[in-house]
Amino acid sequence: MSEVELVDFKLILVCIYRSPHSDFYTFLEKLEIVIFKVQMKGMKLIRCGDWNINFLQDSTQLSALLNLLETYNLINTVTSPTRVTKNSVSLIDVMITDKVYYKNLTEVLDLGYSNHLAQILHIKVNKPKTGWKKITRRQFSGRNIEEFNHLLEMESWEDVLLYDEVNTSYNTFLNRFLYYFERSFPLKTVHKKNHNEIKWIIRGIKVSSQKMRLLNTLKKNTNLSNYILEYINRYQKIYKSVITEAKRKENDRFMLRSHNKTKAIWQIINKETGSFRQGDYITSLKNGSEETSNQQKIADMLNSFFIESIEDLLANNINHSPVQTSQQRIQYQMNTVFWLPITEIEIERVMKSLRGFAGFDEIPEYLAKRCSQYIKKPLVHIFNASLKSGVFPDKMKIAKVRPLYKKGERHEVCNYRPIAVLSVFSKILEKLVYNRLISFVTKYAILTEVQNGFRKNKSTETAS
Repeated sequence: MSEVELVDFKLILVCIYRSPHSDFYTFLEKLEIVIFKVQMKGMKLIRCGDWNINFLQDSTQLSALLNLLETYNLINTVTSPTRVTKNSVSLIDVMITDKVYYKNLTEVLDLGYSNHLAQILHIKVNKPKTGWKKITRRQFSGRNIEEFNHLLEMESWEDVLLYDEVNTSYNTFLNRFLYYFERSFPLKTVHKKNHNEIKWIIRGIKVSSQKMRLLNTLKKNTNLSNYILEYINRYQKIYKSVITEAKRKENDRFMLRSHNKTKAIWQIINKETGSFRQGDYITSLKNGSEETSNQQKIADMLNSFFIESIEDLLANNINHSPVQTSQQRIQYQMNTVFWLPITEIEIERVMKSLRGFAGFDEIPEYLAKRCSQYIKKPLVHIFNASLKSGVFPDKMKIAKVRPLYKKGERHEVCNYRPIAVLSVFSKILEKLVYNRLISFVTKYAILTEVQNGFRKNKSTETAS
C-alpha cells in the first residue's frame, strides 16, 4: 500500500495491491480501518489499485466488498474491463470514490505498456488553474555580476580600514557591500510559467513511444510470428536504452548549470527515487490541539517550538550529573595557542570551498566567490581585528532558521528540526578560526582518540 496526501485539496490517494492468494476477509477488515481513519480526519479519500476481485463476475467476495463500500457511501467509478487478454476479460482494477464528491466515471485507456489498462479519474477542485505566476527575486545574471564587480573594484574601503573596533569595521563594510548589492541585484517581480516540463522527452522519443504502444498492443492481442516478436523485443530494448541515455544527458546538463554540485546531485537522486517535492513548503501545521494554515502563524509556531525544545534540552543537561571517565578528562595544557594572522590567499582558498545557502543578508556563496578579489582586503582587516580582540562581529551571529522535515506527519510541528543558515562572511571567519584551533588541538593531542565525530580521517567506521 502507498499513500499520497494532497494537502491543498484535503485529499488522500491510497493505492492498494491485493494478492489473489491473500486472505480476502483480512484485506476487507484492514480496508475498513483505512476508510474510517481517513474520514475521521475530514479528508476526501480515493482508493485505487489491483484488488484481484472481478467486478464483472458475481461472487460472495464481490458482494461483501460492495456492502462495505455502500456502508461508507463509496462507489467504484471503473465500469469497463481493465484487463483484456486473448482469452479473458476482467475488471480487477478499481478507483473508489465518495458518491457525493466525485460523480464522474473513470476513463480506461490502453497505453500499450501493460496487460492492465490505465485508469484516469478527472477531479474537480475549487482552486483556480494557474498559468503564469508572479514571483519576486534577484537576478544574478552574468551582466549584473560584472556590474557588481566593477562597483566593488572602484571602492577603496578606506573607511573600513580606518576602524580597529571589529563591529564598527564590519558594519561599515557590510553596509557598503549591501548598497552595491542592492544596486546590482534589485528585487524584481517577474512572471514565471507554472509547468513541469520534462526536458529529456524530445520529439524522437515521443514518436518512438507511440510506436512502442502500438507494438505492445499487437503483442497482447494478436498471434504474431516469432520473427515479429523478436523485432518487438529488440525495439523495446533500444527504446529503453535511448530513454536512459536521454535522462543521463539531461542530468549532466543540470549538474553543469548548477552552482552547488552536491545539492544538484541530491535533487536528481530525490527526483528519481520519488522523494522530490516541487515547491516544497508547509501549508498547515499542528502543535497539540492548535492548528493553522496562516503562514505567519506557522512561522511563529515553529519559532516557539524550536525555542522550547532548546530550553528543555538545556534543562535536561543541567539536571544530569556529568560522569567523569578517564577518556573524558582533558589533561592540563602548558602550551598556548597562537593565532597566525589571516592572509588574503587564505581567504580566497576558504571561499572556494564554500557550499550552501544564502544567509539573512541574501548574499549567495557563489557570488562571494566571484567577487573575492575585490573584498579580500577589507575582510583581512576585519578578520584579523576579530582574532586580535577575541570578538565575533554581532551581525555575523544572525542566522536564518529553516525548518527541516525529519519524518512522520508533515503537519506535526514536532517532526521538524531547525537548520541555522549563517551569513557567507560568518562562515568564512568560522572556517579560518576552525583551521587554527584544530591545528593546535591535533598537534598537542588534546582531543581523545575516541572522539570520532567531526574530525578529519575519522568516521563511524573508525568508531567501531
